Amino acid sequence: MKTDHPIYLFLSAGAEAFRVLTGGCRLEGAYRFCSLTIKGLERRLDGIFEPDGHSGPAYVVEFQGQAATAAWYNLLTKIGLYGEQHPERDVLGIGVFLCKSDAPRFPTRVSEADSSVLGAGAG
Repeated sequence: MKTDHPIYLFLSAGAEAFRVLTGGCRLEGAYRFCSLTIKGLERRLDGIFEPDGHSGPAYVVEFQGQAATAAWYNLLTKIGLYGEQHPERDVLGIGVFLCKSDAPRFPTRVSEADSSVLGAGAG
């Protein structure tokens, strides 16, 4: 894209550029900025509920039978990949864990009110 290089140059200025671009969000502690290419993004969804004849949200369901530290990020990736193919649709994620204690610690805002990702566990 035509904007990639200017945005890269701007953000490479550091934490202050991040604060300006995000409308005041401050980075706490040291951060390193770089451009990153992520390969191998093909993912299989455990399940998806797509609206049939209405404009409701689609629900991407991810079942997790054991502890996996990247489980929320895996679900977020699947939401994003599906959303890229269906940008006109709201996409929500449901993480189902056999044991609530298996739900990963990060990202910290998963399962909060207004989050696009909800968690469920047996206990």
